[in-house]
Amino acid sequence: MARAHGTSRMMRILFLTGRYPFPPLKGDQLRAFHQIERLAKRHRVTLLSLAGGKGAAESDPLPDLCEHVVTVKAPGVASRGYGVVLNLVTGSPLQNGLFRSTAVQKAYANLVRGQGFDVVMVQLMRMVQYVEGDVSAPVVVDLVDSMGLNMSIRVSRARTAWERWFWRLEQRRSASYERRVCSEHAASIVVSERDREFIGAEGVVVIPNGVAMDVFQYRREGRETNRIAFWGNLRYFSNRDAVETLVRRVMPRIWESRPDTIVDVIGPSPPQWVAGSADARVHAPGFVDDLPSRIRIATIGLFPIWEASGMQNKVLEALASGLPVVTTPGVVAGIGARPEEEIFVGHTAEELADQALRLLGDQELQEKLAQNGRRLIEERYTWERSTGHLEELLIRSTRGQQRGPAHQQMDGG
Repeated sequence: MARAHGTSRMMRILFLTGRYPFPPLKGDQLRAFHQIERLAKRHRVTLLSLAGGKGAAESDPLPDLCEHVVTVKAPGVASRGYGVVLNLVTGSPLQNGLFRSTAVQKAYANLVRGQGFDVVMVQLMRMVQYVEGDVSAPVVVDLVDSMGLNMSIRVSRARTAWERWFWRLEQRRSASYERRVCSEHAASIVVSERDREFIGAEGVVVIPNGVAMDVFQYRREGRETNRIAFWGNLRYFSNRDAVETLVRRVMPRIWESRPDTIVDVIGPSPPQWVAGSADARVHAPGFVDDLPSRIRIATIGLFPIWEASGMQNKVLEALASGLPVVTTPGVVAGIGARPEEEIFVGHTAEELADQALRLLGDQELQEKLAQNGRRLIEERYTWERSTGHLEELLIRSTRGQQRGPAHQQMDGG
């Protein structure tokens, strides 16, 4: 068990997650893992988590970091179906029903009854159901991103009347539930100002993600001259849309001027039309164990993400690694980067291609963006900084000082 140190009072924290945080392959897992890793250096952390069927990795550090680790098997198909039907009747978000588990509820009750926690940290909207009605300790909810906003994006891209009806129903339920969660608990957190504005509730705090600086190290030597990289969870709709824009609309315009340019589409479950592409310039290796090594050979990162809630970790990782980035206005606004100084912006697929061509042909411009982008990450987006703000909020919640201004932002930006 990690021991607390420093001048702040040691807290006993119960950390509740909807996915086991290791290995940290998805955004919520990444966020929870780094938060726990740093909080456990100064506080006593107990982790309660839903776990999938694959079992823990041999290199899993969480049992050594935490005072206790309790995992509960994720609900099966029958339980998920029952939860969805129940929520359909009660008016709660249907996705919460997918994660309804009496086993988690019992495990939570046993822990709270026997441990005496100072604060409960809950990650994701779908896990809040397990702390509803509990007054044994202050509850801090990390929504990460707004599911109401996420659902509204899905409504806008729905292709059938049925899809629009379904996503609109879930959007209304999720938005209402999020506002209620924010009003009932000690504090609520999101990763970006856009998510906070969409929720529109008092006291929501913005604590952005960070980057593991020892993993995504700044490096400029050894890069190829005509290699564009995109990476992410390719099962997720916004990433799949981005890949389609990149390969079918952006790259053809780039190839007109630089026909030897290679594009790497990295991540699990690439679309079949990409993975099976007959064009030798399109590479889709799927999941890779060593993402930083792929980033180190790329010339630029190109991320045509038009609609997404939350924060784009992939862009933070690129900037930290010294990889010049071209992306969309929404992504740039979410991280507060300066166009033309720290990042390049394109409002259309054509503009993204033209900005990429500018960078590919100008080594000096690449160096400028790489250095400025790394500086931005060092100043605002380290996990130490992010988790430090979280720690302050947790301490305040134990003192009854949790509620702050509606526009409170804790990234110092």
